[in-house]
Amino acid sequence: MLGNQALETLPVGQPIQLLSQSAQQFQLVCGDVPLAQLQSLNAQQAQLLSLSVSGDLLAQVFEAAFRLLPELQSVVTEQQAFCQPSGYWQKQSEQTWVLWRGAFLQWPKPWLSNDVSSTPHLMQLVNGQYRPMRPAPQTGVLYQRYIPWLDAHLTLVGLSIEQHLDCFHRWQNNQRVAAFWQEQGSKEQHQAYLLKALADDKNQLLIVQLNGEPFAYVEAYWAKEDRIAPYYDAQPYDRGIHMLVGEQHHRGPHKVKAWLASICHYLYLSDPRTQRIVSEPRADNQVMQNYLQQHGFAKLNEFMFPHKKAALMWQQRDAFFQLLALS
Repeated sequence: MLGNQALETLPVGQPIQLLSQSAQQFQLVCGDVPLAQLQSLNAQQAQLLSLSVSGDLLAQVFEAAFRLLPELQSVVTEQQAFCQPSGYWQKQSEQTWVLWRGAFLQWPKPWLSNDVSSTPHLMQLVNGQYRPMRPAPQTGVLYQRYIPWLDAHLTLVGLSIEQHLDCFHRWQNNQRVAAFWQEQGSKEQHQAYLLKALADDKNQLLIVQLNGEPFAYVEAYWAKEDRIAPYYDAQPYDRGIHMLVGEQHHRGPHKVKAWLASICHYLYLSDPRTQRIVSEPRADNQVMQNYLQQHGFAKLNEFMFPHKKAALMWQQRDAFFQLLALS
């Protein structure tokens, strides 16, 4: 059980693994160090019997449990000392607490590189519109996640002109990308495009990487300040996404399953007030619409932008955490 000698660091370079001790009992270990013991109650629930970690390691252990047991939906315990952080555990009786998968996935610690500190809710008049105060765009590694079916680490990085202009320029001049984005041009034109986007605090520009290799570009934006706002009932903390995959060898549904869920996860974690993510792919881009629908986005209607006919699609926060659940 958790005590004064609880581990606060793990052996370097050793992954957390799942070892079966019997048909119903299994153990999470790192190298030869035991971390937690669980007993299966049924396919979707397990009881936490022992725990030998504390601090930031708790997030790593529970992340491994839910990842290595993809059908597991909840962990229960009769030891209140195990219920850390307490706000994520639900008390079911005088002696029972439960950690739901959907609740744990909203714990930022395993995935976000920075502590979550939402910008205070302060309405401001900007360019003739009342909207909340927005945080400045971030740089560096913002989100990281291990993708088991790819055996790779996915990271979301805040775009840097110095580091990412070359790949952005190459991707935008790819014929496949240009057919939808229509942003072909010189490196100087693309630098000006990115500088303008970075100067607007409605945007968070992201580069998606697998094992350190950049392969996709994302414009995450606050929908209230975007051109999409007049076409639906945009709420103050709705986010929107524009996406492109620039590297051909990173295309395909098995890769989309990794990066699209991770982008949505990052946006929901980075501000708990975000309840919806919207997207407006071109109405004839059926491939992207299918991918979005497979990941919990509903198609509401089609409408005319000045530059294209678009499909309005959105995903609800509850749908993401309760149904998709990353696994």
